[in-house]
Amino acid sequence: MYINIVRACPSTTSEYSEYILEWAAEHRSPVKIVVSQPRRLAAISVSERISKERGEAPGTTVGYQIRMNRQCSSNTVLMLTTSGCLLRALAMDKESFFKNTTHLIIDEAHERDLDTDFLLLATKLELQKNPHLRLVLMSATMDLEALSNYFGGAP
Repeated sequence: MYINIVRACPSTTSEYSEYILEWAAEHRSPVKIVVSQPRRLAAISVSERISKERGEAPGTTVGYQIRMNRQCSSNTVLMLTTSGCLLRALAMDKESFFKNTTHLIIDEAHERDLDTDFLLLATKLELQKNPHLRLVLMSATMDLEALSNYFGGAP
């Protein structure tokens, strides 16, 4: 189990996600990254920006899924989604989700809405069962020590 808590600025999420993709490609390591965003517009715009930076069409390596709209393919390995959409996916089949995901990035972890709080709880409960999962929590303003303590003293 690996947990990293990061003080983030707006571009950090896309940079962090791209770094993981590049590392996985260099090491020929299979990867499936899911990034939770609190807002639909953020999920779409970050997905499109990363795709553009990679010189790819949106929905290939990098995609998004929001309520009633998704742009992805079977080749998508970096999926941006809203917290609510991710919670629905977990409610439908959390075992498969956690088994198939290598990295879960929860952006804007300081936004204390119900979806984010339930997502943090669901993730905390599943971490022990899924030691391969890399969890990254990003927040610009949250008390990082309190968040670290919630996850058992994570760095």
